[in-house]
Amino acid sequence: EEELKKIEREQDELSKKKIELDSSIKQYEEIEKIKSDEQDKNLADKQKEEENIQIKEAEKIRLQDILNN
Repeated sequence: EEELKKIEREQDELSKKKIELDSSIKQYEEIEKIKSDEQDKNLADKQKEEENIQIKEAEKIRLQDILNN
């Protein structure tokens, strides 16, 4: 009977550790998702910035052509 109680305590401890581990895994996955979303946003922002630079360069060339004519 003492052995059975010991096994039950060990099972309880393992269950607690599993819950903690599951929680840690979930937190890690959430952090990774946030990081991924932030990287995607940064990439989209960089692409938009590059597009704006190209538009400004094209406008600059167009205005220079107008001034030269």
